[in-house]
Amino acid sequence: MKHWLIILSALAVTLSCGSGKKAVTDESVVENVPLVTPEDGLYSPDTLIILCDGDEAKAKVREVILAYGAEIKYDYSIICGFAIKIPEGKTIAESMEYFKNVPGIISVERDQIIHLTDPVEPVLEII
Repeated sequence: MKHWLIILSALAVTLSCGSGKKAVTDESVVENVPLVTPEDGLYSPDTLIILCDGDEAKAKVREVILAYGAEIKYDYSIICGFAIKIPEGKTIAESMEYFKNVPGIISVERDQIIHLTDPVEPVLEII
């Protein structure tokens, strides 16, 4: 009997520990963010992910990004890079080509939505 009380108490604590925030679903992302849908995925129409070759290169790349007229949306410290919004009047293709030729940049990719797994509804089973 004591074991059941412990199990039920643990279950009650687990179920009550939600953050109260609604999970983001694919539908809410598509509603709130303008996306381009090429054959191979969903992309932001104006955002690039740029990876740099170390901290020294990152400082120089920051200057190049700002001189290009792009906005730094995120400054990643763990992956040594940036997410940037390309300036109006520039296309994704021409911006990618420009940044691929900048010394110190090792990767330029479009910002893409990637799903690690298929969405699954959680199921609570009491055994």
